[in-house]
Amino acid sequence: MNFDETSLEQATAFHEYFLSVRDIRLRDLAWAMKDSPEIGLMDGSLESLVPLWIWARQHAAAGLPSVSRFDRPASAIFLGAPPDKMDRYNVLGETIERYVLEAALAARPQLVWAIGIRSFPDDWRHHRTTLRIPNGGFFGSSGMGKQLWLHAQHLVRKRDDMIFLTVTMDYHDGVSVPTGPSILTPFLDLPPLAWDDPARIPPIASEIGLGTPVTLAGPELAEPQSGESELIFAAIGTDVEDLAHARPLDEPAIAAVLAELGFEARFLEDALRVSETQLLHPSSAILVEVFAHRDRLRGLHFELHGPEQENLAVVAAFTSLGHRLRARLGSEDDWASGL
Repeated sequence: MNFDETSLEQATAFHEYFLSVRDIRLRDLAWAMKDSPEIGLMDGSLESLVPLWIWARQHAAAGLPSVSRFDRPASAIFLGAPPDKMDRYNVLGETIERYVLEAALAARPQLVWAIGIRSFPDDWRHHRTTLRIPNGGFFGSSGMGKQLWLHAQHLVRKRDDMIFLTVTMDYHDGVSVPTGPSILTPFLDLPPLAWDDPARIPPIASEIGLGTPVTLAGPELAEPQSGESELIFAAIGTDVEDLAHARPLDEPAIAAVLAELGFEARFLEDALRVSETQLLHPSSAILVEVFAHRDRLRGLHFELHGPEQENLAVVAAFTSLGHRLRARLGSEDDWASGL
């Protein structure tokens, strides 16, 4: 199985896992770099990617001493891929990739977490967790391979609908030197995690088994899949049968996300405080019902009737928001089962 064969539910499960292990990935990188001078330059800036690349090549040449011979990349475990001789390189690749994406977020605050959508045949980003420009394209960061080839560096450029942070193997004259405090050294105050620590184990796509795989129809793109989904967004731990007692949600943050998705922005925040208010997207494909109590938003009920891309945009936006607000998006069955 590849990512472009996963269902939306499976891709969403990996997306949630990816966001949840942010600190684990940076902690792994900190311990891998602990004896190198480059760790002091890891200030989360685009400039820091140049010394990161220098260190990565040296670390690979030394035989990847930070990576257990038993370790496997999370994406391979999730997809059920057989063991491969490149697994240890790709473990380090996933660790470095997270730092690269954090640097991209710091440099371009308008980027948001998203689940990639195919825009051309063989688009490797389809159903992968990535970054997106609001109302724009996706950010590319992929492919470590034998030489740990990183799509990362100090320059940001646009090609077609993709935003790439590009890297070369050479150190370029005129690149600014990182000047901020290292974002990695604080992680050295925590002990390293074992390669088989349960906190780092991803879900397995075949065990989720939800939905229908999304595949290409011949050489042409498949038509966007339409469907009907009903989802609830509320604070983690909520009894969705008793939303009146749910923890209040952040109305301004939710209003901002709804506005970005195309809902009418005027009075949106006020509407989120009035129970049973119904918000209809201009496309008529998304209906949101408000559950409020004592002038505070307690939950949202989504009815999604649009094509796959439109439904996916809502799921990705509110999954990402949920990680910020300690909330989650799920079906009634998901909430009932505690998934």
